[in-house]
Amino acid sequence: MLVDAAHKKHIYFIHHTDGYIWPIIDDLINTGIDALHSIDPSAGMKLAEVKEKYGGKTALCGNVDAATTMAYGTTEQVAEETKQCIRDGASGGGYFLTTSNCIYKGIPPNNTITLTDVGKKYGRYPL
Repeated sequence: MLVDAAHKKHIYFIHHTDGYIWPIIDDLINTGIDALHSIDPSAGMKLAEVKEKYGGKTALCGNVDAATTMAYGTTEQVAEETKQCIRDGASGGGYFLTTSNCIYKGIPPNNTITLTDVGKKYGRYPL
């Protein structure tokens, strides 16, 4: 009902969820959502697997791990994970590079800047 209401007003509907969503992902996609945020790596969700199965049905958002890499990783680790997310999610379009949740208080500013800089360098369409 919420997705339909948004679409009637010409509004995109991005659904946010956390955790291991394989048991319910078909139901989420079948609601007609325009994008799914996020594909939670700390719960064992793999962006490449979700992209392969659902990439033609909805846009995907994520997947740089906010709980570990962004919070505790080095800028080099953030850069590598960001590039991997672009490789896993961006092919064919329908991908928004972001973290697996949000930028939490306490995440080092340099990690956020690294995510942004790497995204600008490697994540622009056309790839």
